[in-house]
Amino acid sequence: MFVFPGIGRSGASRTILAGAVLAGLTALAFAQADGPDYFRITGLKKEDRVNVRRAPNTDAKVVGRIPKDTDGVKNHGCKGGLTPKQYAKASEAKKKAAERERWCQVEYNDVKGWVLGRFLAEGSAPESESKSQQQATQPQMPSALPPMQSAAPSIDCSKAEKTWEKLTCADQELAAIDREAARLYAAASDALNAMPGFEQLLDSQRKWQEQRATCFDRDCVAEMLVRRVHQLRRDFKETRAQDVKGISMGPLVARCEMFPLPIAVTYVNSDPGYVYLEWLGAFVVIPHVPSGSDALYEGNFARFHTKGNEALLLVPGGKMEMNCKFEKNG
Repeated sequence: MFVFPGIGRSGASRTILAGAVLAGLTALAFAQADGPDYFRITGLKKEDRVNVRRAPNTDAKVVGRIPKDTDGVKNHGCKGGLTPKQYAKASEAKKKAAERERWCQVEYNDVKGWVLGRFLAEGSAPESESKSQQQATQPQMPSALPPMQSAAPSIDCSKAEKTWEKLTCADQELAAIDREAARLYAAASDALNAMPGFEQLLDSQRKWQEQRATCFDRDCVAEMLVRRVHQLRRDFKETRAQDVKGISMGPLVARCEMFPLPIAVTYVNSDPGYVYLEWLGAFVVIPHVPSGSDALYEGNFARFHTKGNEALLLVPGGKMEMNCKFEKNG
């Protein structure tokens, strides 16, 4: 059994009992709240086709059909079913019931409608789009991060009273990350206003604000901001639509030798910057440090050294670095 600790804001150790969760690990482990950007049709018999319906129920009118094993089916959002955390704890009976409840709105060959989630697996983008997205899906970390533009935080510093507010207003890097978190939240809010997922967004924002209000030092504020950037990018695909306007990238997926779990990786290219690593139930925020020609992140009992599409990772509590590779379309 493997045991890896993750370091949280308080510095307390969290333990991952990887052997106990491997059996239940599925593609849902790091899926966004609405699933991947593209699906592949699965679970059908030879020559079968999956029904595309006008509404998310089995009584709704069929507006189209998609053949077995079709890839590149665009995802417009899902509803129902279980979250990754619920899935990990659910019984087999509940998992099967959830498969019948989850519906996803998809688009294929100009037909848009709803498909039962049990017929969908993570797919890949059509060739025309995958070429335009190659830079994002094949991360090439620069040897030197681009200069961060001067920016005020999203809050009104003339009214700053709480410790976290004063720290953010007095620190150029914290201000930039705060601005990025606010940009991502606005993108998700504008896209989801009065739509499925909007209540989830509001609830997660409220809980995060309550947690940030407990910060009384810079490291805590930085970790909370970087963590929020990752959460928004992970859970709401709308936040990843205009990356050229921001300073964050990800989440990407890394697979490491001797480590049984996929690792979600989000970069925040402030100055000097951070990387956020998350694996089932644990996370660590690592600051960027100067390093010759490669991108090196070191701190919080962890080390992440990237070069092209590969990286060396030392997790908190680990005894040796692991070789990692970024997944294409991760």
